Amino acid sequence: MKTRKFLITLSIVALVVSSFPTKAEAAISNTGSNTASGTGTTASITHGLTINSGDVVVAVIHANSGAQITDNNGATPFVETFEEDTAATAADGRYMFAYRVSAGSEPSSYSWTLDASVTWTIIVRVFSGVDTSSVWDVAPAVGTRTGSSEDGTTATAPSVTINTAGAMGLVWVLTDGTVTYSDPTNSYAGEVEKGGVGSSQVSYSRTFVGTGLSGTTAVTINTSQDWVAFQIALKSGVNAPTVTTVAATGVGVTSATLNGEITATGGANSTVRGFAWGTNSTLSSASATTTETGDFGTGTFSQMVSGLLAGVTYYYRAYATNSAGNGYGTILNFTAGTDTGLRRTMRLFEGFKIKVISGRIILHQSQ
Repeated sequence: MKTRKFLITLSIVALVVSSFPTKAEAAISNTGSNTASGTGTTASITHGLTINSGDVVVAVIHANSGAQITDNNGATPFVETFEEDTAATAADGRYMFAYRVSAGSEPSSYSWTLDASVTWTIIVRVFSGVDTSSVWDVAPAVGTRTGSSEDGTTATAPSVTINTAGAMGLVWVLTDGTVTYSDPTNSYAGEVEKGGVGSSQVSYSRTFVGTGLSGTTAVTINTSQDWVAFQIALKSGVNAPTVTTVAATGVGVTSATLNGEITATGGANSTVRGFAWGTNSTLSSASATTTETGDFGTGTFSQMVSGLLAGVTYYYRAYATNSAGNGYGTILNFTAGTDTGLRRTMRLFEGFKIKVISGRIILHQSQ
């Protein structure tokens, strides 16, 4: 009896498992800031900042002794968002939150009139990438501030609901005394501080990638004072891109070309585009991704994938990422071709006994 042996080495193709990109860089940027302080019936600041068309200028004026604050910026005044006496917390000052959308030709200074000669401070911050048609995601209001009439060394701003991804959170603390501030919690940074006799203030910022409750934010005050603390947010003017998944082409036994299109940028070009694909119909697990980086506006894009298994159905969708987040197309599918040549070859070995030894397939046939 003779035994014929045939040796076949298996080649196994594995998918590299990964996930969709989830990080979004800041859609809003703080491009500059300045501060001023003084005493008198006019609070003014020569800002020295580069301010471009479409930038949003946020100003907070803090006046001691409850002096009324009136805009004095001529034909292009700031929009007053919120003003109140800090007597609401038994403090002695008064403050105003205001903003303006630059038309591209800003005056070198801004000013406000006070109805009494008092000490005052001003913080001006300039932001790009804000939705100029609806500046505030969370506006300054009674419901977005807390305060204490009892002297303390920690000011805690309330938790607020962030409504749009990419919003720029701002925490603002105002105190009566001459103080310094430090150690903001809740990932806030970018301190802009101005101390003045009887009217100090500080501002911090951070980007919220997602939506939902912000959490409270605490700021340390170096000496015990009564305080008011706001947590507010600017609304991003950039949205995630709009992406369409397009039918796969060139579908073969082991490869196919995936197709997609960015149909709208969302206001900022994408820096990443690609596809998620795999055998899971929801792509919730065991999915692979293709990634291309660059500067992408609207238009079609494609990627060939290989290592497919004959006759297997694959699911895929296109995605793209800009500074506001990720845009996804719908999930489509295709079925890899059938390797008829291989099937014909395997029929030659019908009736053979099969053994697997050390990763090899051994076929035995007796004669």
